[in-house]
Order: sequence, then structure tokens, then C-alpha cells
Amino acid sequence: MCQKNTSSKRRDTMKNWFSNSLFAIWIGSLFFGGDSFGRSASDGLDCLNQVDLKCAQDIRDELLQRQPNNDEVVQLLRRTLFHEGHY
Repeated sequence: MCQKNTSSKRRDTMKNWFSNSLFAIWIGSLFFGGDSFGRSASDGLDCLNQVDLKCAQDIRDELLQRQPNNDEVVQLLRRTLFHEGHY
């Protein structure tokens, strides 16, 4: 009887740990995931297509820090500079 009670407690502990872990991942994605993770040069080009220069500039600046030699990032750089008036 005592062993069954211990097994039940372990199961409850695992359920709580699992649900708490999922909650922590969700909260972490809200604070750290947001817009900064997973954005690509094509997202910046989409911003330009929607006439949102600020959005494109933010993505460009972020990507230039991470991937300055990437061809797509360089293309985004050229397009944003053009829209800023640097011909």
C-alpha cells in the first residue's frame, strides 16, 4: 500500500513538472522569442513590400550583426538603403 502511494506521488510530481516546463517555455518565448528569433531577410523584404521601412530597418540591423556576409541580408541592406534615399 505504501509503495502504491509513492508511485502516485511520483506521477503527480511528473505531471506538475511537465506542465510547469511547458508554462516556462511559453513565458520564455513571450519574453525572448517575440520578433527577434527566426526573422529572416525575406521578412525584411516583406516589410518593404508593405511599406514598413522601420520594420525592414530593424530586421536588417539585426541580421547584419548575425550574418553580415549572407547574400539575402546584403540584398535587404541594398533595398532598405534605396528606400532611405541612398541611391
